[in-house]
Amino acid sequence: MKFTYRLIGLLIGASVISGMAYVSVRSQQPVVSEPQPVTGPLTWDKINKISQETTVAIDSSSPGSGVIIAKNSNFFMHTYYVLTTQRVVQGRNKFEVVTHDGKRYQINSSTVKKLPGVDLALLPFTATRTYRVATLAQYDLNKIHNPTLVLVSGLSPSKKGSTEKLSRLFNAGVLSTKDRGRMLAMDSFSLTDGYELVYTNLTGTGVSGAPVLDIGGRVIGIHGQAEGEVKVDEAGQKQSLQLGYSLGIPVSTFLKLASQVDMDAKLLKVETSPSPYTEQEFSSIFKALINSANKTTERIEARASHCLTYACEKKIALNKAANQKPSKGSVSAVDWLIYGNQMSRVVLPEFALEGYNQALKLKPDFYPAWYARGLLMLRIKGDNQEAFKSFDKVTKIEPTFYPAWRGRGSALSKLQRYKEALESYEKAIKLNPKDLGLQQVRYAVLREMQRSKEKE
Repeated sequence: MKFTYRLIGLLIGASVISGMAYVSVRSQQPVVSEPQPVTGPLTWDKINKISQETTVAIDSSSPGSGVIIAKNSNFFMHTYYVLTTQRVVQGRNKFEVVTHDGKRYQINSSTVKKLPGVDLALLPFTATRTYRVATLAQYDLNKIHNPTLVLVSGLSPSKKGSTEKLSRLFNAGVLSTKDRGRMLAMDSFSLTDGYELVYTNLTGTGVSGAPVLDIGGRVIGIHGQAEGEVKVDEAGQKQSLQLGYSLGIPVSTFLKLASQVDMDAKLLKVETSPSPYTEQEFSSIFKALINSANKTTERIEARASHCLTYACEKKIALNKAANQKPSKGSVSAVDWLIYGNQMSRVVLPEFALEGYNQALKLKPDFYPAWYARGLLMLRIKGDNQEAFKSFDKVTKIEPTFYPAWRGRGSALSKLQRYKEALESYEKAIKLNPKDLGLQQVRYAVLREMQRSKEKE
């Protein structure tokens, strides 16, 4: 099965835009019967059902998500084990696990077990109800086909303290191989504390700890964070923006450390081969991704490029407000930047570029938009000269933002302007001397400079 990045981008665009609209899940009566086993051909509905029933919300002052990975039963009482991130439970004495049916279970921090050296935590809760347990998948993610589809399933209370509704994030994205992920990461610190997975899924608050699933509905990792968040003062308020990729910890890391938190391996269901779907199943799932978006939108032709009606309507709405001075309740540079980031993630570069350009039209010195524009030019459009101009603009507006110096160096290196590239990398190293990745790219430039001298 061969799918181009373009096709993947279009299909994922359908799932992301529909998936980012949170789905309300109303509380139901207790489920006392065993969850129905998922049998027969793999379908989108089955994957959705599996992920929904195994994902939990963790309600605290900083809400997050988690996934049920094991169950230990004693007559009618069950102890469930939830895998999440440490950042979700850090510094909290009490919090609640909220299952997909809206049932809440009190958790005491003394029962939480933190895995050493990684951003993972295991917490138990007891219930008389029977809940589905996720299947874990441990296989070599560095040998995956590129691009490979992955799903993120997050769950959080719609309102703090509410038991009536839950909000769910369920969307698709592309997982990079480990080697490519290292190149895409903004800096070497993005891939510390066990983080190795790099993927394009759009994530937000309340999703840390959510399971990352393969197309077979099996957990391959735990989502933790989105890299490159920049605090922006917009209309007098601080806002956090996601400029980089989403990051997760492989389930293989958890399995290596599980014994150190007394997790009985016999309680875990682990599979060690890539998802055994057929070509027909794969095709069916992708059609469902499109259909799920087309329930309320239709795909249309626009500027020789496909887009979703939702995306186009958003673009038109933003366009109407682009020439108006931003004010409370109106479209702002931040809105355009978020839109551009979304379009970049789903591989619609022309719409992404328009978003960044409109943001800069409203706010010419908005350095996050210049930085995002540089990434788009460097990584997707391959316009190294424009990438250099964008990164260079950032270094003039915000000279201490070292990722821009790194991006500037990358663009100059691709333009074979090695001396200037070296100066950019050295500036970035001065600002962040602990980033070993910068040392590596600096060495690569020195090597290219030496080769150029030898050819003279």
